[in-house]
Amino acid sequence: PENSGGTGYNRNLGIENSTKEYIGFVDADDYIDHDFYERLYDHAKIFNADVVMGETQIIDGDNNEIYKEHLYSLKTEYSLKKIFSYLEEGVCWDKIYRTSLIKDDKTLRFPENTFHEDNFFILKVMSKCNKLVSVPGSFYYWIRNQNSVCFNQNYADKRIKDANLVLNLVFDYMKKNNLSKEETGIILNFMINKFGWMAIKDTRFKGQLTKKILKYTI
Repeated sequence: PENSGGTGYNRNLGIENSTKEYIGFVDADDYIDHDFYERLYDHAKIFNADVVMGETQIIDGDNNEIYKEHLYSLKTEYSLKKIFSYLEEGVCWDKIYRTSLIKDDKTLRFPENTFHEDNFFILKVMSKCNKLVSVPGSFYYWIRNQNSVCFNQNYADKRIKDANLVLNLVFDYMKKNNLSKEETGIILNFMINKFGWMAIKDTRFKGQLTKKILKYTI
């Protein structure tokens, strides 16, 4: 059948068909160090970790130069607060995950045909993660292409619409799981950091984001 669910659909298909102990995701236009997964897997086994995170170099696709780096020093298990404090980007692709953690819980899937699908997935996975470790010097290379769908202004309205959809999913998730005040604050702060750039660029979304957060916290 024709794939109409976008990146989320393809990742979910990969989860359903995975047979190995750990699973990872790579976007089509990105690349990784030749030993990226080998090093992450070695650390997963050493520390018996649910999630292992590499580092990221964001590459400007126009001149092939490093635009930004996400470097970490996280080496052992941390609390939920610490885990979320290290997630500069709510992305799935710079990590590997214990397959059973995701596959056995049918709620741990990506929203389909939606921008920002990583954010909701990461929130749920990290909330269930008992141990996260990082591997300094193992790089995922994210190609930042200004002509990609992520930055194309023709998709600005859909990005805002989908951001609201993801925020609603996040709030519903927090309510259903009776999170503590501290956990709620951590996740709200994470979402504000993730979507803050949209609020700065678009006053429509700023108002929507503020309204949703105030409605949830008051």
